Amino acid sequence: MSNEPTALHQQHRHAPVENTTGMPQQCVWFVGAGPGVADLLTVRAMRLLEAADAVLYDVLVPPHLLGTLRPEVEQIPVCRDDPSTGRRFVDPGRAVGSLLVKLATEGRRVVRLKGGDPSVFARFAEEVLPLQEAGIRYEIVPGVTAATAAAAAIAAPLTSRTEASSVTLITGHRAVDKGPAEASDDDFARLATLPGTLVVYMGLEKIDCWTESLIAAGRHEETPVAVVSRCSWPDERRCTTTLAGLRSSTSIRSWPSPAVIIVGEVLTSSGHKAAAAPARQPLAGQQVLVTRPASQAVEVLRLLTTAGAHGLCIPTVEIVPPPSWQPLDEAIQQASTYDWIIFPAATALRPSRRGWPQQATRGCWEPPAWLP
Repeated sequence: MSNEPTALHQQHRHAPVENTTGMPQQCVWFVGAGPGVADLLTVRAMRLLEAADAVLYDVLVPPHLLGTLRPEVEQIPVCRDDPSTGRRFVDPGRAVGSLLVKLATEGRRVVRLKGGDPSVFARFAEEVLPLQEAGIRYEIVPGVTAATAAAAAIAAPLTSRTEASSVTLITGHRAVDKGPAEASDDDFARLATLPGTLVVYMGLEKIDCWTESLIAAGRHEETPVAVVSRCSWPDERRCTTTLAGLRSSTSIRSWPSPAVIIVGEVLTSSGHKAAAAPARQPLAGQQVLVTRPASQAVEVLRLLTTAGAHGLCIPTVEIVPPPSWQPLDEAIQQASTYDWIIFPAATALRPSRRGWPQQATRGCWEPPAWLP
């Protein structure tokens, strides 16, 4: 079970690139992609993606966001399993960090794109350690984390002057690894008595464990709970219940990840009304494959998302320069002799503007002003 970056990244290696964007060399940007929908990305994050040479992304990053990248940008999916063995990396965070070091030292402009916020339950500490050891600069560009996105989805506050003076973020998986008894003695004994809101990340699979620990440590079983699954995605689900209701529910346990669970009296505080369930959109629950080149699929994917569908871009066509421009140059020289010039697609217009000769524009045909 290797931690070497080649196990994560077995794609074509690029030569060092010339920096023409003003972005400092040998620097890695940890960028938060938000909860799912692409328009929750920050302006700074979008600018960095536009200038990046290599983007390492998590599985939770929306596909249509990757479709906005330039065609020449190297897109590297990050997983926790070694593709060469099928086994879990001993330290996946360090494996990714080692790859970041390798890319940065090649002179690449590297963005590490993470779902939500890069500093919240995202293995940031493990991934950044190899960069620190190598003396490579790094920056964090925050994103909308799942806790605030879920609260917005149900139109609920996370804090209140009367009900919740604090917010605590915790992962359900950590409680599982410790076991219920140890978790009660450690985290949950303190959390149960805090007069604030508790937000549980990755808690669906082990509902019994952490809810039992909370109740055993003193939280009332009728404490209000809200669950938001796949927040901001077309197939988002949400519900409100109690700790006891969550423990007894069989349907919620089968909801897809990622899911966030908000626990606290702030959910029923005076003046708050839970948001109504989102209206069912015409393409809700549908998955649509878009085969256009990624650079041309952005608007189609946006419209699909608006209609409730999950769009996936897998290009089957690649637009590349021809092996030789000579045939086109010769045709342009004779453009004034043609009765019709037909462009079968918008992409056919772009290279044609490359160099219209004077004699071609003096005849019966002149390229329109809107020609790219």
